[in-house]
Amino acid sequence: MNRDMKLRNRTRIIFGLILLISLTSVLCLKVFASDKSFKTIEKKNKLAIFDNKNKQLTDYIFDEVYQSPYIKPSGHSYANSITKFPYYGLILVKKDGEFAYLNEKCQEVVAYNTYDSITPMSYYGYSIVRKGCKWGVIDKRCKLVAQLVYDKITQEPLVSYENAFKSFLVKINNKSRILDGNAKWTLKLEFDSIETLFDNFYLAKADTKLYLINNNCSILSDKYTSVCSIDEGFIVTKDKKMGIVDNHNSTLIPFIYDSIYAPRLQPYYFAFRNDKCGVIDLKGKIIIPFEYEQILEAWEETNNGEQEHLIVQKNQKFGTISFKNEVVTD
Repeated sequence: MNRDMKLRNRTRIIFGLILLISLTSVLCLKVFASDKSFKTIEKKNKLAIFDNKNKQLTDYIFDEVYQSPYIKPSGHSYANSITKFPYYGLILVKKDGEFAYLNEKCQEVVAYNTYDSITPMSYYGYSIVRKGCKWGVIDKRCKLVAQLVYDKITQEPLVSYENAFKSFLVKINNKSRILDGNAKWTLKLEFDSIETLFDNFYLAKADTKLYLINNNCSILSDKYTSVCSIDEGFIVTKDKKMGIVDNHNSTLIPFIYDSIYAPRLQPYYFAFRNDKCGVIDLKGKIIIPFEYEQILEAWEETNNGEQEHLIVQKNQKFGTISFKNEVVTD
């Protein structure tokens, strides 16, 4: 091995040792980079804020630096969304258990201990805040647009993979209200209870009356006596008969059935009519005639793979039929 090659190898070894020592001295260094703008680096369980040119903007003092959605997710999923901070020129931080909002110069805009909790700013530019036992909402200027008078405020969807509500579900004096997307009480109604449904809908109850309400605080109907969320919209009851409506309250299946059951992610419904059970498709076309006392789903292993059949009861006898209403076993 010639002298130049030995020198290069020694240089590589020395450089590697220096790098290893440097990384070891940092102790658990972690980098969390957002889509653009700023990033955080963790050191000794504390975070500091850096710009994307690696200029340090703060000391290592934060327990959390929160990111907010940069683009509005589409459909039910956040899979295509990205996050960033600053968002609306603001950075939400937590230090020693206290929350604050900083501007792009990392100066306090909402001082520590102003609120006991602050949620990351939504896509629409609002944060839910709490002070003691009272809740309110601030906008992207950090101004209170819903005063600290509410017992609880939430925008949580029914399931985690759906988008958050843009409206606000609030509780006050043992009653429930819905605030619109600007945190205003435009729907001047109070309810005994409000249930969140799929696709950012509400089912509100006042006395014995039900209200189906969308994310824009519009009442779609107050004529139903029961409402159940399904993939295509809602199974609802009106005048003691069941039908299905879509998310705009347009009728998909007419109100002629005694009951309807929608198996999850299946292209059909089970329905009862005149004490007989049958199967209809998503457009209401009859697949299995209404001549059975009971119908249940069944899966059977065959030479062609797994086949879906139906277990049926007719004249108090059980058997298995295909979706063509042909007998498989009796």
